[in-house]
Amino acid sequence: MDYSAPTITSQNIYLAEDQVVWYTVAIAILLLLAVTIVAACVLYCLTKGKSFTGSWSYVNGSGSVRLGCK
Repeated sequence: MDYSAPTITSQNIYLAEDQVVWYTVAIAILLLLAVTIVAACVLYCLTKGKSFTGSWSYVNGSGSVRLGCK
């Protein structure tokens, strides 16, 4: 009698992990871009001798972000 136990292939595991990694990397890059933009706005306001203001609103599935100097 020739019996071989079923094996788990690593290909299926790596496929799921790769998708999670790519989404994580994409989110990290977008957050880094947002932080960079906000930091540039803050520095711009400080060099002009003004204070930085910002607001975020989210209504019925759409949102807006306002950044400015006062």
